[in-house]
Amino acid sequence: MDKGDASGAYAAYRETLALREEHYGKESLEVAQIKNNLGGILDTLGRYDESVRLQNESLATKRRLLGPDHPSLATGLFNLAVSVYRRGDLPRAEQLFRETLAIQRRAYGENHPEVAFTMQSLGVIFDDTSRYPQAEKAYREVIRIRKEIGGKERSEDGYNRACALARGGRRKEALDQIERALDPKISTGFEDLTPEW
Repeated sequence: MDKGDASGAYAAYRETLALREEHYGKESLEVAQIKNNLGGILDTLGRYDESVRLQNESLATKRRLLGPDHPSLATGLFNLAVSVYRRGDLPRAEQLFRETLAIQRRAYGENHPEVAFTMQSLGVIFDDTSRYPQAEKAYREVIRIRKEIGGKERSEDGYNRACALARGGRRKEALDQIERALDPKISTGFEDLTPEW
């Protein structure tokens, strides 16, 4: 969504929020979902403080109504982590991604696409904070999960792992991983599944 589309969506969602609050009350899942969506739109517009405030309000309602282990709570935490990351607060984003991952593992088990996606996001945090061994381990786990559920590695995941290996000084392993990532018998092509944040 570009900023022009987001501005129009913001106005529509503000109106929807008012209607849902009137119809369902402020402490409802319907209102919490609209606040989460509004937070995403504000994030797109670069209004991170407002985005984080609305997403936190949404999460507080979801925690009260759904409990601590509901997948919807994990989705909201992931979205908040992305906004916090964009604001530059990497320690808080990491904490939120870890909380997301814990809920997803309890809800879905270890081998699930959502778990892999969140683990990939943690790998990005580790990369951005120069913790290359942790990044490599996270990306290796992403490869394992996606291979387990899909049969093949994804080239993009192999590339991420190779970069973490190289940055960590493990160049030979990095080159081996790049070869695997480019081998069509082992890996699928680069797909648009990278976090866009």
